[in-house]
Amino acid sequence: MMDRYIHLHPRARLIFISVISLILVGGALFAFWYMAESVIRSRGVSVDIQSQLDALTRERADAKVVERLLGERKKDRIRIKEFYADAKQPVAFFEDIEALARASGNTLAIDLDEGRSDARHLGLRLTLEGEEKSLLAYVRLLERVPYHVEITEVLYQNLASEASHRAGSPSARFNIALQVRTR
Repeated sequence: MMDRYIHLHPRARLIFISVISLILVGGALFAFWYMAESVIRSRGVSVDIQSQLDALTRERADAKVVERLLGERKKDRIRIKEFYADAKQPVAFFEDIEALARASGNTLAIDLDEGRSDARHLGLRLTLEGEEKSLLAYVRLLERVPYHVEITEVLYQNLASEASHRAGSPSARFNIALQVRTR
């Protein structure tokens, strides 16, 4: 029978085994380096993910605080919302300023001033007739209405000095231009 094994000189065998060993050790070192590098990269990714989670946790806690504060301040938010007249339904505002005119003993005519109106303001021109004291009382009351009202112009006309003035009719007129902040 023939010997199936190759017989190498001991020195060649030593070189062959050394080369194979170096290749295996080099491969093992490369695999170890590759896995270590992957672990280091994954730690960096996990640190990034953890910092993002921490940021989201802080944002969530802040959102809960804001939600709680908004819940506590619901009445204030409603009052702020009512501070602006509704541009689509300004009837409540008109009723309020008409009630002021009746309470101060004046007559009132309201006209929309489109030239002073824009997306955020409703421009109005008020014509108010009555006694001088009651007109001044109306302006003071108008300044205190629970709306964001800016009086831009006031024109005073003394009707008592006109020749066509009749006894018992209003003695003065105010033409008031104003802008009301809308929502």
